[in-house]
Amino acid sequence: MRPKRLAAFTLMEMLIVIAIIGILAAILIPTLNAARLRAKIATTKTEISHISAAIQSYASKYGDFPPSGLSAFGVKSNGQNNGAESMLACLATTQQGGPYMDWPENRLANIDEDSAKTNVTKWWFGDNQLREMVDIWGNPLVYFHFRDYDKPKSFGKYLLSNGEELDCVPQKSARTSAYHNASSFQIWSFGPNCQNEDGGSSDPETMSDDIPNW
Repeated sequence: MRPKRLAAFTLMEMLIVIAIIGILAAILIPTLNAARLRAKIATTKTEISHISAAIQSYASKYGDFPPSGLSAFGVKSNGQNNGAESMLACLATTQQGGPYMDWPENRLANIDEDSAKTNVTKWWFGDNQLREMVDIWGNPLVYFHFRDYDKPKSFGKYLLSNGEELDCVPQKSARTSAYHNASSFQIWSFGPNCQNEDGGSSDPETMSDDIPNW
């Protein structure tokens, strides 16, 4: 009696299986990457919303929003990331019921590596580094107080985590030609591509992926 032959894949069958796996991967990987990107964008929108609420709480105590730069507190600026540093320094104060929000450590950075001589807002950090609030891609969030919309030059240079420096200006509505959030403040993330396209405008037609608070 002959022994039964063991079932086995032929070379052709193995090649077909590998081809099918490759096709499935080509379909699924872009879908998964797109889902991850959407999740990061949604997270950034939520974080900006929470920061905006914290700024409103700060303003209810101090009668004003955080300034566009810490020069208002007598701090000499190095000319980079001024808005992000000022926003964080104000929200991190331990005075008047602060700090006004909690931050994961991975949302704090000191990209331009500067510091103040003193703890100007009595923030809760254990040193005098002028940190920035950064987005999920590690870049500082842009911040402008409405008083500085017409004179943004002193507050518009932002250093990214990759060493690139971008010039930012407060943004206007394409429909009304008026500034967004004309009597409060503007915050935005540079988005996934880490570029300041249209300075905060999220517009598929121009391929802009900035994530703003308006």
